[in-house]
Amino acid sequence: MIKIFLLTHPREVAKVTNTGRLVTQAISAGNSENVSAQVLLWSRTEPDPLLLSSIETASTLLLYPSEEALSALPAGGPCKVEYPLLNNQPDTAQYPVADACNFIILDGTWQQARKIYNKSPYLKNLHKLHLVTQTQSRYTLRRNQKSSGLCTAESVIELLKLKGCFNCAEDLDNLYQQILIRMQVGNNRV
Repeated sequence: MIKIFLLTHPREVAKVTNTGRLVTQAISAGNSENVSAQVLLWSRTEPDPLLLSSIETASTLLLYPSEEALSALPAGGPCKVEYPLLNNQPDTAQYPVADACNFIILDGTWQQARKIYNKSPYLKNLHKLHLVTQTQSRYTLRRNQKSSGLCTAESVIELLKLKGCFNCAEDLDNLYQQILIRMQVGNNRV
């Protein structure tokens, strides 16, 4: 079972331009690939107990671009993972990507995601995963976006491909495309 936890900034919850909500809409509980997605509201002073218990397992990774993050690169279908070398051999023991079942994704603007990370000590010791992809973001509804950055929905699509969950990735991508078209045509009204 793959669990995706969207740690969502409180200001994002009601925004019509938030793509994190699409993840839970597209990934239904009864999907054939055994994937679940859940939104958890971030609080600086009161971390979610479910999130904290998930972090205690060794199979939880934080999707967050940082210098110490493991890079996952696309290779046609599923992403290939680039491990650091230890004695000229990939150090796979240090980075349990293949075994990872729980993924935490910071859902908000880049500034909000950075704040969540910096103000949440419990996230700092997690293994981090950085998706390196040739995919260009289709998300143009907000200003000040990172040129190499993906929105939450796009990140989850790439993560699902990395884990071989192609049906869930396609379902989310289809919903995301529909919403983008509706938002662009309807002046951000969904």
